[in-house]
Amino acid sequence: MEILNNPHIIASFLAEMPVIYILLAVITALVIWLIIENLKSRRTSFGFGGKNNALAMSTFNKINFITLFYDFSYQLVGMNDTAKKHFGELELLDDLNVKPLDQVFDNTNLLNYLDELLVKETPQKFRVDIEAGNKRHYYDATLFSIDDSQNISKKIILILHETTEMQEKLNEREQQLRGNKEEYLQLAADKKDIEDQKVELEKAFKHSSKHHIQLQKALLENERQRKQLQEAVELINKQKEELKNANEEIKHHARMKEIFFANTSHEIRTPLNAIIGFTNLLIQMGASQKQLAYLRNIKASGDNLLIVLNDILDFSKIEAGKMTFEHISFLLTEQIDYLINTMQVKADERNIELKHYVDPNLPEVLIGDPTRLNQILMNLIGNSIKFTESQGVVELRITEKSRNDTKVEMKFEVKDNGIGISKEKISRIFNSFTQAENETTRKYGGTGLGLAIVKQLVELQDGEIFVSSEVGKGSVFTFYIPFAIGHFSSIKRQSANAEKQLKHPEAIRLLLAEDNKINRQLAIDTIKNWENDIKIDIAENGKQVIDLLRNNAYQMIFMDIQMPEMDGIEATKYIREDMPDDIKNIPIIAMTAHALKNERDHFIEVGMDDYISKPFAPEILTHKITFYSSDEIQGKVKNGEKFKSILDKFENNESDLKTYAPKAEAGDYEYLDLSYLEKIYKGDYKRIHKILKMYLASVKNEIEEVASSYEKGNYEVTRAKSHTLKPKMTYLGCQKLFERAKNIEQTIKQNGDVEPLLDDVKFLMEQWHKVEEEIKTIVNN
Repeated sequence: MEILNNPHIIASFLAEMPVIYILLAVITALVIWLIIENLKSRRTSFGFGGKNNALAMSTFNKINFITLFYDFSYQLVGMNDTAKKHFGELELLDDLNVKPLDQVFDNTNLLNYLDELLVKETPQKFRVDIEAGNKRHYYDATLFSIDDSQNISKKIILILHETTEMQEKLNEREQQLRGNKEEYLQLAADKKDIEDQKVELEKAFKHSSKHHIQLQKALLENERQRKQLQEAVELINKQKEELKNANEEIKHHARMKEIFFANTSHEIRTPLNAIIGFTNLLIQMGASQKQLAYLRNIKASGDNLLIVLNDILDFSKIEAGKMTFEHISFLLTEQIDYLINTMQVKADERNIELKHYVDPNLPEVLIGDPTRLNQILMNLIGNSIKFTESQGVVELRITEKSRNDTKVEMKFEVKDNGIGISKEKISRIFNSFTQAENETTRKYGGTGLGLAIVKQLVELQDGEIFVSSEVGKGSVFTFYIPFAIGHFSSIKRQSANAEKQLKHPEAIRLLLAEDNKINRQLAIDTIKNWENDIKIDIAENGKQVIDLLRNNAYQMIFMDIQMPEMDGIEATKYIREDMPDDIKNIPIIAMTAHALKNERDHFIEVGMDDYISKPFAPEILTHKITFYSSDEIQGKVKNGEKFKSILDKFENNESDLKTYAPKAEAGDYEYLDLSYLEKIYKGDYKRIHKILKMYLASVKNEIEEVASSYEKGNYEVTRAKSHTLKPKMTYLGCQKLFERAKNIEQTIKQNGDVEPLLDDVKFLMEQWHKVEEEIKTIVNN
């Protein structure tokens, strides 16, 4: 108290106060300078995660300076407790979190300081201010950058010292020091705390420096590996592109080869069939012995040429991967009897004994491909006959190798006592275009493809083939093929009571209502191929149906559903309600591409007696004609009585009325499958070509109408045209086009989302162009 009362001492303290203020500023600047120098010399990293980062954050929290952490986009990523408290009191935390550094603090040269920091990585010192409420706060700022060891990037640290509040605190402390000497001692303690904080911070930076070096090495290694990976990817992409180009070229050559074989086959077969046919006619016309010998030589040469041609075409199919196999039930003994009877003619010509043995314990019914089995055996037996001298013996033996409840592995042996094959030549007799000896080709002829084809046919059926032979003593060809075991009930045979035949086909007159020219022609051709004497009248719409009914008598009507002017449903209603009694009961069979059951039920509800789905199987169409033209049905129609339709007879069991289902693309063409047209026309390619030409003339326009109406938003037209396309795509075996047309029709009919249908419309246009090219290849040949 005496000290305080002493005016000299008080004057001394007052005189020393500026020195204290200067000392505090020097200490603060020294701490900051030491931090910066440590960062510059050690290029220290400071992260925000992990054990070391927790230590660093703890260190910054102990420092009373306001410390903010920014990334290099100047967005806030963290702050110490002092900063949180300070800016929380000023209600500026939201601004700090949302706005970048240069938009929060005011300084006209702030961006220049930031740029200098980024370029030179040297700490920057400047003054900034910020407005909080109605008051502006001023700070001394120090800005420096550090590496973030966790995020592998740099961070910016901004340390602020608020000069306004510090001045007020110093004034308060000066007043307190005048009254209390202990405040001066506390200031010294604060200085010591700052020095301790400095030491802790240096330790943290030293510890993190080691991790920084390791991280840099890892980054360099990662960059090296990334470059190697990029080079590997570029090499793979280059090889991929080369492979793609090579694949396209292979496909092109394969396609050209296929077209060449198809064209060559047609060009050779046509004159060859004429040569063989006319030769057969000349042989039967009583030629002289010399002429007869010449003609037989011509016929033999023609037959051999036909065999060579067939071998080449079969080999090209196998090579292209387009050889197909059936899985149908057949009688083994029946198949072998047919084979032996066929080959016996050749054996007799060469005066060779042909024997065969079939193990009686073998399953009688097998499931597999009898045609390919016949081809294999004919080739092997034909070879044995060809290479066996007169008076020789050729024998076929069929036994089993193994069997279980469902499968049997068959063993086939073809043995002869012919010229034989040397051991050194056996290994290559199954190669393409190869025969055991050069003399063989000159003496016996052939392409050398027969055994190559046999081997492929056996192996494609999961079988194996072997040969043993001795020159001058003969050969034994042995092969194994697995078959499923079938039952007699699975053999399709024509039952005597399965379907009544027409008694008086010439008395039957049908009315076919169909506006589509191609569908109309197919129906007419199917009926005429079955029974040519049936009369068929044509109507292109419902009005013409009614006009024809008024003037002619018909046994039944095949009624298309979608027709112009008056559709099939309207015409049926008119017939049932407004026509005379002797007409209104006529059997009406719907012909429709609609596949939904509720739609078919609707046809029956409006008065139709039956339906047939387009495309139809020929046997279904003929079965309906036979049923509805019967005396029993026609008698009831004339008497105005109700009759039961086939649907009633089978109690709506659709399994008894199977319709043709479109198959996936298969066969000799990539996009076409003509098996259904071949079935309708029984292999008459002139008539098939006629239908294909009609498709060329019409389908493209119909697909364009689908696209045009879809683009204009006229979806009802789009639906109708897609409906018309469906049976045509099925007749051509274009399953993918059928599915797209079906999807378009059903989506629009059910008020679905039409936007995704654009892909279906594009697919129709693009795929049809490819189908069109194959059709042109066929009709031009």
